[in-house]
Amino acid sequence: MPTLFSAATDAETPQVLLLREVVSSGSVPSLPLGVDFSGTVDDEFLKNLGLEKGTRKVVNHEERGRVLQAMDGCSYKAAAGGSLSNSLVALARLGNRSVEAPAINVAMAGSVGSDLLGGFYREKLRRANVQFLSAPIKDGTTGTVIVLTTPDAQRTMLAYQGTSSTVNYDTSLASAVSKTNILVVEGYLFELSDTIKTITKACKEARSSGALVAITASDVSCIERHFDNF
Repeated sequence: MPTLFSAATDAETPQVLLLREVVSSGSVPSLPLGVDFSGTVDDEFLKNLGLEKGTRKVVNHEERGRVLQAMDGCSYKAAAGGSLSNSLVALARLGNRSVEAPAINVAMAGSVGSDLLGGFYREKLRRANVQFLSAPIKDGTTGTVIVLTTPDAQRTMLAYQGTSSTVNYDTSLASAVSKTNILVVEGYLFELSDTIKTITKACKEARSSGALVAITASDVSCIERHFDNF
């Protein structure tokens, strides 16, 4: 899901706005935004599910359900995940630590489904003082990553991309972009052809308003595939 990171000067306007996606469409799972399920399992658990230990793969809705059902009774936790989401939460916390400087207003725009996991994700960000600007995608499913760790510290990762992987340049996003001080675009968004239009509009509007614009490098393969757009 796309995320937009923006910084602003008043309590209602985001100072830092992040534009990002829920998942990438590459062969290696990458979920800048989504819900993470992390559990501790043994080798027999992986064998029963036909999973090769230490690998990463993209799974479909049915495969995700099968693994989560098998995890029932195991030790695991769910958390709002994504490297950039974590960065925004940290920034929001830093902005609230000083009694002298004004708080840093942080916001994100992106795609989450209208399912329970989407609500869980939005609520976690709200509690961390990060505004989530985008409405949930009707009947969409939120991206997830399942991380299965065995006693030898090997991690097996399963990424479910979900159905919500685009960001629309709607009125709420346009308003935030025009007022933000910093706009950060998640590089994996370039994997989504329809979202490139949103990136272009957001970057042009932010620059015309005097905002600082940054794009994450993501990974080398993503840059190579979309070098001209970068």
